[in-house]
Amino acid sequence: GSDTDHEEEEADEAEETATDIAIQQDVKERLENIKVTLFKIDQGKFGFCEKCAAEIGQNVLDVDPESRWCQACKLAN
Repeated sequence: GSDTDHEEEEADEAEETATDIAIQQDVKERLENIKVTLFKIDQGKFGFCEKCAAEIGQNVLDVDPESRWCQACKLAN
């Protein structure tokens, strides 16, 4: 192969590594949110916003069951 082929292969590997790292970070964040949600369920605090303490609407929980914020607080961010 030529040097160009080698450089393209390295670029492909670097892109794959970056993608893998991003996926791993997403999974870690989701797992942490699930752990928090399970703790909130145990404490009887599931479904309430961590910022304003308002009830998180069912429409938000249907889309994101481990949501930590109500729709208004999500939009304010």
